Amino acid sequence: MLIISFWLALASSFSVSVQAAEPSSVTCEYYESLEQEMTCGPEGYLQKWAYPMCQMYIKKAPKLSGSLQAWFPEIRFCLQAKLHEIKTELTCPNLEDLAIESHVSCYVETGFCNLSQSDQWKLMELINVNLFEPLWLETSARIVWACSATKHSPFESDFGAGPFHE
Repeated sequence: MLIISFWLALASSFSVSVQAAEPSSVTCEYYESLEQEMTCGPEGYLQKWAYPMCQMYIKKAPKLSGSLQAWFPEIRFCLQAKLHEIKTELTCPNLEDLAIESHVSCYVETGFCNLSQSDQWKLMELINVNLFEPLWLETSARIVWACSATKHSPFESDFGAGPFHE
């Protein structure tokens, strides 16, 4: 019996339990953890979009308005939490589509539509490097549409409104 206890103790000391990251308002580790589980690769949503954009927002936040700095942790947590809620349904092929759905609802729920027009435009400017990617065009259009339903669209004033028309 002593030998069995010894072997069990020895075996348990070598087993490493990797705890999956949980959604966070301060880090992007959840996306890395999910990628390790799913292994969608460099062209998959998590490596190509989710993690890099999350990191960019963390890096750029200190240079932005107080409103955007306060909003970033909320949107970061919401996006990660929405994916976590449907984690068992996620596959590499459907992840991008489900992420678009979560972006639209998270942006509306966390108050993007209530940010000032200049903050909304600043955010659009931040994603400008990806603006013409089909994923971002569709997501941005759906967010603007959802905001227009709440009457807080970044384009709610005259057609020429933009970052210089507050």
